[in-house]
Amino acid sequence: MGNLVDKPRNQEGSSTARSVVIAWNPIAGRRPSRNLAEELTNRLRQEGLKVYLFDDIWEASAAAEDLFSEGNLRAFAAVGGDGTFTLQVNLTSVGMPLALLPAGTGNVLAKSIGLPKSPKKLAEAILTGKKTQLDAGEANGKIFVNMISLGFDALVVSKVHEARTQNSKAGHIGYRSYLLPILESCREYCFPELQVEMHRPYVPACSEPSGSDSRPRNPEGLRGEGGDPSQHSNEGFGSRTLSERNGSGQEIFRAKWVFVCNTPRYGWGVRIAPGANPRDGRLDCWMFRRGSIKSGLWYALAVQLGGLHRLLPDCQHLRGTRFYITAEVPVPWQLDGDPAGVSPVEVRVLPCRITLFVP
Repeated sequence: MGNLVDKPRNQEGSSTARSVVIAWNPIAGRRPSRNLAEELTNRLRQEGLKVYLFDDIWEASAAAEDLFSEGNLRAFAAVGGDGTFTLQVNLTSVGMPLALLPAGTGNVLAKSIGLPKSPKKLAEAILTGKKTQLDAGEANGKIFVNMISLGFDALVVSKVHEARTQNSKAGHIGYRSYLLPILESCREYCFPELQVEMHRPYVPACSEPSGSDSRPRNPEGLRGEGGDPSQHSNEGFGSRTLSERNGSGQEIFRAKWVFVCNTPRYGWGVRIAPGANPRDGRLDCWMFRRGSIKSGLWYALAVQLGGLHRLLPDCQHLRGTRFYITAEVPVPWQLDGDPAGVSPVEVRVLPCRITLFVP
């Protein structure tokens, strides 16, 4: 998946431009997103905007890029889930004004920053020009919005994707789509050990946008701590921190489950990374030491019970700007709910990468 992360484009006229591109995902979520896309289209057209509606995000992105380079793009909106929005970010230039109407299964970003599912409210945001900036992450050259993970859950994601591509009549992805892949992964996955290195250069936090832009609503209580990200957190593990130094003096952490997060929530709405803030110029890495289905169920329960995993001696939290994750054998990893390949994985933060309309 290519991206245009290092190619900012001309934004002049975007606040007064009259053209909007909308892309909807035909297989996102548990119900069709077409009706939502059409309602958003009608509302914007009633206000005199010129709207281009696509059911192919690749074609929509190309059209949006052309309009953006000409200074004629007011917004590029996606109607779909987290995977749809992540692909939208990967396909577009820095500074392009994006919008998201949540219509997926998990809608992790929408829940994390308080985006409504109402076409009316999104249309109002596009009309008023209210935007904010968010960080993103990049893993092996691919941009992510919420998180990446390596291990058991990534294998599940790959199996869901495989079933989805093999059966074009499978319909929309819902929670039941994961049941069989989870059972198959329980039989197959052997929990190889993962090694995590953290690098600590300072990256400034995302500054407040000017004009009509603003911070997103904050139902999660997201906190930006400021200061130097090199002062990483060592929550968990206590006196039994499971790390060592390699030959070059770099600290190595070992775990069986690894999650690198830009926002607090994982799928199904669980807050696996409490305190993660997509505006602080950092990523949060959560690691779990024990490798078994039984321990995985225990970790999941602790996360669900108000973040009790923060107190577990075999759970550790790091906060930084760059991570490098390896294993002795290839381990699957996923990016915002889509399979992304196998280890090793190099991860870095992209401060202020996303410009997003908010209500």
